[in-house]
Amino acid sequence: MNGNTLEFSLQQTSWSAVDEARRLGENALPTVTTYSTDKNYKKRQIAVACAGVIDGEGAGRILAAGLNDENINVRLTAAKTLKAKPNPAATETVLERLENSQEEVIRQLLALAAGSLPGEKTVEVLKKIEAANEGEVSDNAQMALAKLGDGKAKQAILSQLDDALPRTRYNALEKLIYINDPTLARYAGKLLGDKNPALMIGSLYTQKYRRVCDQAVDTLIFLLKLAVSFRSSVEIIYADKEISEVESLTR
Repeated sequence: MNGNTLEFSLQQTSWSAVDEARRLGENALPTVTTYSTDKNYKKRQIAVACAGVIDGEGAGRILAAGLNDENINVRLTAAKTLKAKPNPAATETVLERLENSQEEVIRQLLALAAGSLPGEKTVEVLKKIEAANEGEVSDNAQMALAKLGDGKAKQAILSQLDDALPRTRYNALEKLIYINDPTLARYAGKLLGDKNPALMIGSLYTQKYRRVCDQAVDTLIFLLKLAVSFRSSVEIIYADKEISEVESLTR
């Protein structure tokens, strides 16, 4: 019955198949594999998303094939899925597409996925792309290198915390969340007092600006797994007492 539920969802091109695949785990792989080569691109697209919630080499092969699918929707789903949960079995294809794809959005996603796929080849490809100065693709490659422990890339991002532009400092704090190195929390802590506006939130009629300190709060909560008394969100402008609470927890 469980397998039939998954198959029915895929037949109906229902995204509920992803939840069913997650529940079934590797037992879902035979059905997902079948639909990953279906003539209907929507079924292939959902099958690729299903593979993203299944561990193992079989799921990795489906994701790798998705990156080379003829349909852009399938390719994008594969790239987004690998960014969210990189599968080591897809590493070779991730790096090949990262180097050779002409689709910038996909390369941006794969650069971030590569940050969780360690290896000499990964570092080699990422350094090549970082040096190419290709805008966001190169920026993401630098982030991935920092996540993999590259000292030069890590230092380059830390230097952005001292940039003259508040938005650059704000973005650098976001990058620390991706890098996910708790030892870097002390650098974020230095910006808890930075109340410069950096990012507009809300609608055009209710414009509000998140400050650098607001992102510093989010970054510290994430990196140090802080248990705070208030709700945290990328849409919140924190009160002084909430910023003070985070500051006291990081001393």
